[in-house]
Amino acid sequence: MSLRGIADECNVSATAIYRHYKTKGHLLADVVVKRVFLNLIHS
Repeated sequence: MSLRGIADECNVSATAIYRHYKTKGHLLADVVVKRVFLNLIHS
């Protein structure tokens, strides 16, 4: 899925996604870090 597709699924503009994340890899890395952090504080 492209960053534009992710933006569509999240109901935000593609510009908003591109403003915060240079690549899809950067976005996915941020998601993983946040999920790991949440799992650690809730376990």
